[in-house]
Amino acid sequence: MAETTNNANNEFSHPNGKHRARNTLIIVGVILVAFGIGGSLIASQGIKKFFWEARTKSEIKTVIELYRDLNETDIVHWQERDAQSRIETFGLKIKQYLPSVAALKIFTPDGTIAWTDLRNIEPGYHEPGIEAEINEVAAAEQMIKGASEATKRELDKADLLEVWTVIKNAQGEPIGFIELYFDSTDITTFIKKIQYYIWGTITFVLVIIIVLLRLTFRKQDDLIVHQAHELSNVIEKTPIGIYIINQKGTITTINKKMLELLDEKDARKIIGQDIFTLSSVQKLNIEGLIHEALLGTPFKKETTCTTDNGNKLCQYYQATPLFDSEEKSVEQVLLTVEDITNQKKLEIDLVSEAKGLESLVTERTKNLEEKIAELEQFQRVTVDREIRMAELKQQIEKMRIKLEKLGATAETA
Repeated sequence: MAETTNNANNEFSHPNGKHRARNTLIIVGVILVAFGIGGSLIASQGIKKFFWEARTKSEIKTVIELYRDLNETDIVHWQERDAQSRIETFGLKIKQYLPSVAALKIFTPDGTIAWTDLRNIEPGYHEPGIEAEINEVAAAEQMIKGASEATKRELDKADLLEVWTVIKNAQGEPIGFIELYFDSTDITTFIKKIQYYIWGTITFVLVIIIVLLRLTFRKQDDLIVHQAHELSNVIEKTPIGIYIINQKGTITTINKKMLELLDEKDARKIIGQDIFTLSSVQKLNIEGLIHEALLGTPFKKETTCTTDNGNKLCQYYQATPLFDSEEKSVEQVLLTVEDITNQKKLEIDLVSEAKGLESLVTERTKNLEEKIAELEQFQRVTVDREIRMAELKQQIEKMRIKLEKLGATAETA
């Protein structure tokens, strides 16, 4: 009989059991990790931008202050010897006052390089597509971005920023642009420390959340298993026959009472069989109803058949389709079978007894009616005699009175 209990446990604990809880925990963990990584990356980018701007703000201000040593027309007329000398002095002062600047470029308003200390670029070079960057810097007044890999290799710097700023005249018109190659090793190291701290904190929080979720799901698992055992015991000990079939009509679960109704002792001979091959189902002619139940239509039906030994067997079948989580398709059908043979016999006996009682009541009623008729006849005879006796008494009394009067008259005479 252990086979029936095991199958009941499997059927009723699996849909919401440990596998689903574990999968849910994995999904939640992946989502939390994804959000944690994404959030840390976004946060680190924001922190990086903040520190870049904070670190380079004072340097840009210094560049603007040093520009005062130039004439307004020096950058535009960079090809002139005096202008070239002042521009070079300006560039060298920038590197002197700003040690973090590894190299720089000074551009004319149209994007032509007026001066640079990069070895691979000569003054007068006009990089294709530079106008877009120039226009962007002119609109934003400054721009910070990572340097190209070629520039990093030339300057032998792993962490290098391009810091752009615009130089304006007294009227606020752009008269040149400066691109500083800023050594951001110290900023990058600091930002990485912050990133590691953020990632460590997020990892710690995620571990705590996952552990708490795991503990919660474990309690739920234990509760589900406990409920499954309780349900299994209820199914096993219920006085109603229960068995479950899957979508193909295969019997997957059967309880003790159902085995008794099928006159079978070993559940293993029933589990795994096609329900439509059972002789009991064929005798009861309910195959069509079971097919309808597999399509989602429940049914209730009283059935009657004759067993092999000639006894009449009455059963009450009820089928309940069990749908999937989306309530779209039938996964299983729960069939309950109640033996109502004794109940039907009792009903027949009650009907027979009722008919007997009805006949007895009819006979008694007839006898009572006859007795009542006799009593009524007796009453009529008795009452009439009493009336006549009363009348005779009155006549006798009248005659006595007359006689007394006659006697009194005679004596007087």
